[in-house]
Amino acid sequence: MKILFVCSQNTCRSPMAQAIATQLYAKSVKAEDKPEFEFDSAGIDTFGASDIAANAKKAIYGLYGIMFAHRPQTLTKELIDKSDLVIAISQRHLLYIKQKFGAGLENESKLTVMPEDIPDPFGMSEEAYLMCAQEIERGIKTLFGKLGILK
Repeated sequence: MKILFVCSQNTCRSPMAQAIATQLYAKSVKAEDKPEFEFDSAGIDTFGASDIAANAKKAIYGLYGIMFAHRPQTLTKELIDKSDLVIAISQRHLLYIKQKFGAGLENESKLTVMPEDIPDPFGMSEEAYLMCAQEIERGIKTLFGKLGILK
């Protein structure tokens, strides 16, 4: 199953969600019991960004002790089509996806949103990114618990 997280530029929230989901899932089930899950992320528009925010990397390192590398990518119909579940970081992102891609989506039921909108920490302090990452982690645990992805 492929899960795609979507935010504005794919430099802060959605790549942190991708890294967090990957870590939570890896820790939640034994290797032999794991169905194949793949996590990815994209932004409504990357505006030419070539890397995620430095403070996003620091937040992931602070939470999980891992270095996370990601190249931002713009959301496309192809990315949506290849995904089994598309998770918008906020209601605004969900609305955008439905407006831009809704008519061409084969299955709109694959779209969902985080339990609570996650504010954008772009340009803020390292502490703000860490708080954002913790909020994302709580949201993913809630959402994945409801979907039966985390045990």
